[in-house]
Amino acid sequence: MTFSKTKVDRVFWKTWGRCHACHKPLVREMRGAVGHRDEWQIDHGIPISRGGSSHISNLWPMCAACNREKGDLTRYEFWMRRTFPALPMTMYVGR
Repeated sequence: MTFSKTKVDRVFWKTWGRCHACHKPLVREMRGAVGHRDEWQIDHGIPISRGGSSHISNLWPMCAACNREKGDLTRYEFWMRRTFPALPMTMYVGR
């Protein structure tokens, strides 16, 4: 997905340049640097596939590893899976 430089900057600074999930420091210039260890991506808190939008309130910076792990879960579902890994997915996934 293509975002303007202004929107990318706003998303990056929402978390002071840290991954929204693991809090790893991100490098602004490494957004979309496929395969690079410092790659980061813009995540949709509520995925587009689940009715989310590209409004700034739904966009978060995430390191590539966390974004791949999150997949099409919502921010809440991803947090629940990481916080309570023993719980079955059906307890918190709204599908």
